[in-house]
Amino acid sequence: MLQLRSLVAAVALLAVALLASTAQAAFPGTNGKIAFVSSRDGNFEIYAMNPDGSGQTRLTTNPATDFDPAWSPDGRRIAYVGFTDQGPDLPPLGIIWTVRYNGRDPQQVSDGELFAFRPDWSVGL
Repeated sequence: MLQLRSLVAAVALLAVALLASTAQAAFPGTNGKIAFVSSRDGNFEIYAMNPDGSGQTRLTTNPATDFDPAWSPDGRRIAYVGFTDQGPDLPPLGIIWTVRYNGRDPQQVSDGELFAFRPDWSVGL
């Protein structure tokens, strides 16, 4: 059982490493801002900026990795995946969160999955 957990942990870490090696950004929301991922502060966090690169704001402060930002249709919130550490023998869980465009009011949306990636929004018809 420990070998299986180690294998799952290795696969999860590899997936994070592959995601971290590519640039991640969300097209501008209706508010005109671009959401992106950067490790400039020591680990991968979600940021937002104006299309000209000005007004860069850090939106998340997770001690683990945050990635895959996606603007809500109204441009008020960003959905993203944040990893949480379960301990040395277990793989990290991906939890889907939302946060306001200014970094306030983070809300956990999912309970946590081993392979949570690319959250998105739907619009009722």
